[in-house]
Amino acid sequence: MVNSVTASPSFVAPPGEVADWRLVLLYDAAWATGLADALPATVADAADRAGLEPKAVRAVLDALVAGGLATADADGTVTLVPAATDPATRSTTSVCLKFTDPRIVDPAGFAKAVARRLESEGVAFDIGAYRDAPPGLRIWCGSTVETSDIAALMPWIEWAYACEIETQKDAA
Repeated sequence: MVNSVTASPSFVAPPGEVADWRLVLLYDAAWATGLADALPATVADAADRAGLEPKAVRAVLDALVAGGLATADADGTVTLVPAATDPATRSTTSVCLKFTDPRIVDPAGFAKAVARRLESEGVAFDIGAYRDAPPGLRIWCGSTVETSDIAALMPWIEWAYACEIETQKDAA
């Protein structure tokens, strides 16, 4: 069966909404490893088709189902589903991420601090969410950006996130 879902991370949330960055990483991993191309399938079939360890496939698929990016039917067949059900409303250029960690006390301040930290390291500029958008990060994924650039940015976001969690702990 041909997968009707795109490999673009814009699949994770419709325009104007923000996505949890952890789901973006899981989604990206599913595409990068060939797992997404193996769906719809059961965990065992997907692992076999993609040549991956079944326990790892189970972990990724369970997280995608829990995050609402996939469904699992009664026989265990997992299928990716778009957050924006109308393909006309999916953005292919602007991906928004939201931090959902319950330890974050001030989401807007936290997101701004992460954006400042990334900018101070010279790895991301103008990455903060728009003023009228929910707090988070906004990543340009247009034609001038290579997929490898987005992949290289993700560890930096994870680093800045971890630093800000520690800063927040220290301030408490």
